[in-house]
Amino acid sequence: MSLLYKATAWLADYMYAAWRQLRGYLSRRKSYDFREGHLTPVLILPGVYERWRFMLPIVRELHQQGHPVHLVEALRDNRMPVAAGAQLADAYMAEHDLHDAVIVADSKGGLIGKHGLSFGESAGRVRRMD
Repeated sequence: MSLLYKATAWLADYMYAAWRQLRGYLSRRKSYDFREGHLTPVLILPGVYERWRFMLPIVRELHQQGHPVHLVEALRDNRMPVAAGAQLADAYMAEHDLHDAVIVADSKGGLIGKHGLSFGESAGRVRRMD
């Protein structure tokens, strides 16, 4: 793989991330707009430096399919330690009485989900993690 190809791929990746951050920032949707649905509940865990709106395309798609989508706003831009993020996700699932849920995570959100499943209360509430 050439250096030019790698640099182009890196630049495209960061341009996409910047564009998604800007689109999310400009969105007026609220996290509670997506909590209704008749299918399996989904908990979204974004990556580091990402707020939940970064994942808005997948949030909208899952919600349109009929899933109640839950977003842990307390994670903010997800710069806290993994264990602290897992505690917030566990507390959210308990507060909203989520059971048989699916976790959809990006990057550090996956570490938070795995930590919660391994050491937190999440294991009894989660069907799987994607």
